[in-house]
Amino acid sequence: MLELLAKYGYIPPQLKEWKKENTEVFLNNENMYQLNLNGKRWMVYDYETHRQPAQLFSHYYLAKGHCVCTGMGFGVRENWLMSKKEVSKITVIEKNEQVLEYHKYIQSPFLKECEVLIGDASKISGKCDTLLLDHYELELYEEIIKDVRKISYNVDCETLWFWPLESLIMEYKEKNSTLFDIHQSYSQIYEEIKMKSEIANLPNLNEETIKLFCFFISYNKI
Repeated sequence: MLELLAKYGYIPPQLKEWKKENTEVFLNNENMYQLNLNGKRWMVYDYETHRQPAQLFSHYYLAKGHCVCTGMGFGVRENWLMSKKEVSKITVIEKNEQVLEYHKYIQSPFLKECEVLIGDASKISGKCDTLLLDHYELELYEEIIKDVRKISYNVDCETLWFWPLESLIMEYKEKNSTLFDIHQSYSQIYEEIKMKSEIANLPNLNEETIKLFCFFISYNKI
């Protein structure tokens, strides 16, 4: 997977172990870097499969102009977006200030070029070209869609995308495809989700692009 991602300008982060107050980064028993907040696992980075950046391929693909990104995490997306010539500015919204301190500790490259704001992503407003949401974790799909819909009404943007939309598309296809409807396309499902969710500014995408997005999040190891 890393070889494929590298063709799109991706370079893995240089993570280190770190701990401060309620925030900790460490190598877990699966040999993955893990970020814990308040004792709970928030995210991991797997240097063997690199599935985390693969899950954010859609964000990289759609990014252009001024990009507002929610959820800093390990800075995977932000470091990646800096390599894309179509991106002119990156603003990152992160709720936990200690996550920012961690990136200062490991000297993440994106800090030199990105605007970082500490705050609640669900309450953001303003204007940008591309809005990329990735601050969700254990919420139900219904809760995520409700929050994204609210944000979409408060932020004036040309394009919006949110994690885990690809997973929602694939699960919808799996659950609703029957013996008599096995050829339901990804684009048909996507258009149905767009209509039902009432989320503003989801982009118009063709079948091949949506399938490409779904390929990256489902194909964890090459």
